[in-house]
Amino acid sequence: MRSCRSWSRGVRKSIFPIVLLATAEQHGLAQTVPGTTISNRADFLYEIGGEIRRGSSNTVAFTVAERLDVGVSADSATPIPIASVPTTVTATVTNLGSGREALDLSVRPSGGVRVEQLAIDRDGDARFDAAVDQPLAGTTPVLAPGEALHLVAVIAATDAPVDGTLVIGARAQTGSGEVDQLFPGRGDEGGDAVVGPTGATAGVTLPLVAGRSAPTLAKQQSVRAPDGSARPISGAIVTYTLVATLPAGSAREARIEDPVPAGTRYVANSLTLDGAALSDAADADAGECDGRLVAVALAVPIAAATHAVTFQVRLP
Repeated sequence: MRSCRSWSRGVRKSIFPIVLLATAEQHGLAQTVPGTTISNRADFLYEIGGEIRRGSSNTVAFTVAERLDVGVSADSATPIPIASVPTTVTATVTNLGSGREALDLSVRPSGGVRVEQLAIDRDGDARFDAAVDQPLAGTTPVLAPGEALHLVAVIAATDAPVDGTLVIGARAQTGSGEVDQLFPGRGDEGGDAVVGPTGATAGVTLPLVAGRSAPTLAKQQSVRAPDGSARPISGAIVTYTLVATLPAGSAREARIEDPVPAGTRYVANSLTLDGAALSDAADADAGECDGRLVAVALAVPIAAATHAVTFQVRLP
């Protein structure tokens, strides 16, 4: 009869490499997908009457639960001015959980603010474009783990803006609550869902300040040809006029920059500000032109102000 030691050595030779292989594979594994069933059964060998026999345990199994976590962040830390024109506000919501999850959104304004639209900012330009951006009715599409959505909220214009806030919130559609709260059978693939460290809910408060009308810049052109006509022919002089309107307190600094159009040549010493000539050199006056770019610095007004800048180019 063989001793237990002799056949157990054979068992160890057979099993030990397998155990090593299984352990080595675990180190490189990514996070287990929620809803995955993990099952395990053990085999064992035993000897009766000189005969080696094999048996097995029952199989035990569990299903990996989905962790519910949510994040919301502001895209800018500066207060957002609201005025007599619609204003856009942006934020980012993220599925921080381990499974696929839609997020229920909430928008809570204060200070008389009214939100006209909430949408996914598809092109990331921080503006609402009905042809590009996707309006939301309160719930996001299903997001993959770690997936983020850039949101844009459109604040309605108001004739009497006041300071206020806009709170954008998000919660996991499956559920939220205390950490480790369980939602049986409501996770991915029918498994359980469990609330993570964020409580599966998050929000960000965006400060809104009563803004003033924004500065504007309007541009006009006139053409004078050598024959006295307004035809844009060779030798014609094009005069550009730029009118900057600066409402009181609307800007700390103002500077006009206008590239000389391709296919034209700047007319030397043609630059003016409010009717006064400016030199082309970068010197003590407010303007300059290097032949490629016209630049004029404007005085910052205490009261509302309007400034006119002109310069000329020639068609070769």
